[in-house]
Amino acid sequence: MMVCTITFFQRATLAVLVGGILACASTGEQNVMLREAEFGPTTEIVDPDGNFRSALSLPFTIGATDDGDFRLKIPLAGSAIPLYCFVVKNETELGVSALRITQTIFDTLREDYELTNLRTAAIDAGAINDVAYQSISISFLLQGDSEPGVGLMKVASANRHGRAITCNHWDAGFIETFEHVFSELVRNFQVSEPPPTPSYTEINRIRIGELPIGVSTLSFARDADGDINAVSESSTLIPSSENEFLGSYSKQVDWARDGGELINSYAFESDVDGEKTSLALKWDDDRGWYFQGLFENKEIADELGHNDTLDSAVSEWLTLRHELIPQGDESRVSLKRWIPAADPTRIVEVLIAADPEDTRVATVTVGPLEIRMERDQDGLPESTTVSVGSNSMTIERIFRNGQL
Repeated sequence: MMVCTITFFQRATLAVLVGGILACASTGEQNVMLREAEFGPTTEIVDPDGNFRSALSLPFTIGATDDGDFRLKIPLAGSAIPLYCFVVKNETELGVSALRITQTIFDTLREDYELTNLRTAAIDAGAINDVAYQSISISFLLQGDSEPGVGLMKVASANRHGRAITCNHWDAGFIETFEHVFSELVRNFQVSEPPPTPSYTEINRIRIGELPIGVSTLSFARDADGDINAVSESSTLIPSSENEFLGSYSKQVDWARDGGELINSYAFESDVDGEKTSLALKWDDDRGWYFQGLFENKEIADELGHNDTLDSAVSEWLTLRHELIPQGDESRVSLKRWIPAADPTRIVEVLIAADPEDTRVATVTVGPLEIRMERDQDGLPESTTVSVGSNSMTIERIFRNGQL
């Protein structure tokens, strides 16, 4: 038996993933890796409690986890291992969640098998219509009582209508089948009581070179008083070795007035080990701005020593959309932001400057961090390059809908 070692990281398209695996596989392993299911008529999936529905063009059975979450079991012809999908009552942390699922399944497999030659075959990040997702694929060998076998762990995660949708399958092959099932489940997913549609939504793919390491999203929604709820999320999986990742998820929620003035803010960060940061920033007429909560696993609380107004994610969007004019003093706008990832104990100046020679380009400076934005006809960033020393990261918009 040949040992197939996959040492590349690419977007998880069928051609790239199968091509890389087959390049070093024996004839028998090639046949296993090329297995796919045959799709048939679409069948509606209905939650027994009536909370949601979706549809799938493969046979399935419905069940529940010990925690009461919805479970979909999808038998695959030619495989003894079913494909499983789950709908969880609360949103999850995308790539970090996929990484936790992967580790849990591997830990379970190790109770009966010896696992060797774990190699990351592919990672992917993007959007299925208006839904951000992340996925990972890891090839491995497993040795039990019989001949060694080849496995291919496939895990994908997305959030839709306030719920998490995840799928996993660890048998070799069925790569295109897995992608199709996950995409079909997400595309067709509807809830009985959908949350209000945001006024504005965008999804961005984060990549280093051509490697898609994550996604970021931004949404704005108004309440009955006209205040704006701005939600910024980011989820990344950065390979640290041939089979390990540094997983990170962050979320910041700003409530702001119509013009962008901050009312309050909440920040959350986690990794594969769990919650790291959960901080709230509030205003008090006597104390001014103050924060309290968990930061990098430590309880903190203090006043910012700032008694003036603060800007929000809405302020930054409005500046790029309406205020940034590449002429004279108006080519530079300074905002005062609370960005806990940079420093939760102080206010950070965000300097936004237009390029006087190219109206489509703007530069955002936050401390030592410089961000270059290429903007669309509305002034909003289509592609952003973040430079950190000699390294750079690209954030490219892949979905946009609505206006503020």
